Amino acid sequence: MNVLITVGTSKFDRLFRAVDSSVLLRKYRVICQIGVGSYLPSVGQVIRHSDRFDNIFASADLIICHAGIGTVFEGLRLKKRLVVVPNNDRVDKHQNELAKYLIANELAEVAVDLESLDNCIRRAMTQEPKVFKPTAFFKKAEVLSLIRCRADSP
Repeated sequence: MNVLITVGTSKFDRLFRAVDSSVLLRKYRVICQIGVGSYLPSVGQVIRHSDRFDNIFASADLIICHAGIGTVFEGLRLKKRLVVVPNNDRVDKHQNELAKYLIANELAEVAVDLESLDNCIRRAMTQEPKVFKPTAFFKKAEVLSLIRCRADSP
């Protein structure tokens, strides 16, 4: 079982400290992509960035990630098992909004606190990956109209 833990380009040291405390993760092949973090987890292989990241992401059976929109939606697109952990260390709280959406639509396991990480991993491993059907963006004409209106203003 291949597990990828990724935080993109951000810092989320608390997540990797929780990863080190996880009994479950010691059973799997783990890659920890720590971004600009300073904490180096003892579980698995540690990378900051990789030119092969797309391949690493694609070969993961389970992805544990921050609630970054790009990471989450790529995981959903590739039909990956996801455990999403909102990074509440950030000043803005937009990751909580995405987490609420994922919970409401039952698209991923969401660890709202790090103490629930192992339980979320356990549940994610026993479920089939969720199917996500994106809806088309229907406000394109309105956005373009607003942009044009602003561009024409003095």
